[in-house]
Amino acid sequence: MFCFGLSLGDFGVVALFGSQDFLTLPYLLYQKLGSYRTQDAYGLAMLIWGALGLMFYYAARWRNHAAR
Repeated sequence: MFCFGLSLGDFGVVALFGSQDFLTLPYLLYQKLGSYRTQDAYGLAMLIWGALGLMFYYAARWRNHAAR
């Protein structure tokens, strides 16, 4: 449910500020999956997953460093 809410927020940003030149990664992933370009979508999903993993890693390190 949390992911559903986050994805709606992303599509809202695209709807308000999007153009042909401005796309977010989740919306681009949605387009790739919609056109059955699964290899492109897989690579894009791995890019998003890796970026989120790095953000969570550094957030945890920052929290542990701030707690000292």
